[in-house]
Amino acid sequence: MDASAEPTPAPVTPEVARQTWRTLEPLHGMVYFAPEAAQAFAALGLEGQSGYFASRAAPMGPVAPATVVATFFNFRPSLVAGAMAGVWETTSPEAVLAARLGAADGALRRLLGDAVGSPEMGRAASLA
Repeated sequence: MDASAEPTPAPVTPEVARQTWRTLEPLHGMVYFAPEAAQAFAALGLEGQSGYFASRAAPMGPVAPATVVATFFNFRPSLVAGAMAGVWETTSPEAVLAARLGAADGALRRLLGDAVGSPEMGRAASLA
């Protein structure tokens, strides 16, 4: 075997995948509903549902509202289209992503306090 080749990772069982999702989903989901997020998005000129959908769509770049509607098909299309109307004329995907990361940092620091800077958290971050 080539010394520079990476080993093939072991397959993940459905049980481990589900447990991992259940463990991490609250951390992922909280950023969309934390007051820090609403404040960060409002500072960019995004109000209401616009910040939520823009923050979820931003990794795709400045895509058209129709793309976001199709991507988030489980939401009422008119809700998504209305929320995304004019978003990329108001701000950029990069600014929205930075705002979301800042909001997540602020919310986690508020919720976890001193634990954010603990060695255990540093180890968890390095493993992630």
